[in-house]
Amino acid sequence: EPIEVTVRDSGLIADERGTRTEVAWSRFVRFREAENHFLLYRSADLYTIVPKRGFSRVADIEAFREVAQEASHVHETVEIG
Repeated sequence: EPIEVTVRDSGLIADERGTRTEVAWSRFVRFREAENHFLLYRSADLYTIVPKRGFSRVADIEAFREVAQEASHVHETVEIG
């Protein structure tokens, strides 16, 4: 079942199977980008995966990148796999 993620100025809201999780941008310490997804780290080994296929437009991917990059203050582009 897909997870619906809403991007707000305050952070991310994830809705999955009747459960809502809200994470403020200030909780993310690192942001990584790969070809097909973004990784938002809350610690060295705890991260949220945001697949790029979930965005309907390239402009939405670019906007998300800008917000996440600004919020986490650390951005890395990586090749995974």
